[in-house]
Amino acid sequence: MNRKHLIWLLFANYAIANTDKTDFSFEAATGLQHDSSLRIAELDDTENQSDIAWLFQLAGKLSIKPTERLSTQIQYQFRQRDYQQAENFNTQIHQAAVDLKYRLDLATIGVSHYYNHVILDREALLDLSLTQVYAAKMVTDHTYLRGAYQNTSKQFDAFTERDASGDTLMLDSYWFFNNHQSHLSAGLSFGDETARDPQFNFDDKSLRVGWQHQTSWLSFPATVWANVQYRQRQYQRVSEQHADVRQERSTDAALGLRWEWNDTFGSEIRLENKSTHANIAEFDVQQFRSQLLLKAKF
Repeated sequence: MNRKHLIWLLFANYAIANTDKTDFSFEAATGLQHDSSLRIAELDDTENQSDIAWLFQLAGKLSIKPTERLSTQIQYQFRQRDYQQAENFNTQIHQAAVDLKYRLDLATIGVSHYYNHVILDREALLDLSLTQVYAAKMVTDHTYLRGAYQNTSKQFDAFTERDASGDTLMLDSYWFFNNHQSHLSAGLSFGDETARDPQFNFDDKSLRVGWQHQTSWLSFPATVWANVQYRQRQYQRVSEQHADVRQERSTDAALGLRWEWNDTFGSEIRLENKSTHANIAEFDVQQFRSQLLLKAKF
């Protein structure tokens, strides 16, 4: 365990020891996923073959409120994806997260840390850490604003030339309507990443919009949502394999339905489409993904 993760663990332990206002929830899910093509984005590895994967997920969340103004969330998630044919794309992800926030009169300020350990084909691939410092405020009864700075650290097990750190500025806004049963969102991000091998350095900017609506379906509570993200990425150096500096434009679109059958069981349907166009043809990506999950929460 490195120094940064130990500091976060001590913060969490202090919060638990100094409050009796806690709430714990646990969720398990299983289902199927179909991919029109297979991709490991962090390695620029794509295969134009379709496959079906079995999914298994576990998640636990502990919410703590030491004072009326201070709150903490500690989360752990495990996600496993096993393909029927392309076993070299099988992945396991362990994620631990801590979020601390304090409500001031002017705004809510907070800091979050996410640690992800990624396993690919039974071998350790990547340790990914994200740290965010943010401020948020409900500026009117219907408008919520959030700004954040994020630091990213990537440590690869074998592909050490891709080890990198990055910085991103993000601004998001949310507009609530229909008695807060629905909202629209929009966000901007500007970032860069610096790798051990300069050919993987890039600048990145994105625009995202989303919509969510809480409703009922067959007399059961349901949430419908959709979002689209447009991203431009430009690499800063020419690689050894290519004469041109790599440039990409991508559009990611997703549509989903979460359906709660009762207080314990539910399901989720998710459709995603990713389209990336690059000035170097081998980095073009066209991928459609469909996913069905059955969930149980406790």
